[in-house]
Order: sequence, then C-alpha cells, then structure tokens
Amino acid sequence: MIKKITVCPEGGAPFEADLVMEFEIIESGNKYVVYTLNEISGDGLVKLYVAGFQNKDGKSIATSITSDEEWTKIKEIMKEVITGGN
Repeated sequence: MIKKITVCPEGGAPFEADLVMEFEIIESGNKYVVYTLNEISGDGLVKLYVAGFQNKDGKSIATSITSDEEWTKIKEIMKEVITGGN
C-alpha cells in the first residue's frame, strides 16, 4: 500500500502526495522525503520530488534544498537506493 503524505511547503498551501522514501544524511542531521504526484515526464517516467523537512510545532514542514553539495549527496543516496548499493 502506498503511504500518502501531506507536504506543507514554507509559505505555500499543503498538498497530498505519495511517499516514495525518506532518509537522513547522518553527517548533517538533515532529513529528506522523496515523493511523487504521479505525473509523467516527457520521456515517460514518473516525476519525483525531493524536499528537506524539519519538525515545527509538531508538524513536518518542507524546506528548500539550496546548496550544490546538498544536492550532490542526495543524488548519491538516491543512486545507491536505485542500484541496491552497487
């Protein structure tokens, strides 16, 4: 069964999405979710979205990923998951 999450972007309206995975980068302590709205891209693949998140007032709030270093680490982790660590 697919887990539904409510994404609450900073300054935006909450929306529901399908959770693909969640993970934490231990070195930084930053947490992330990968989710989909089940949209199909031009090349026929399902679009995935990544957001950082932090807990505020008992809710998980989506945060922007701003640095190239952060994106590089996120892509490395996603590649590991997809390839099974190979």
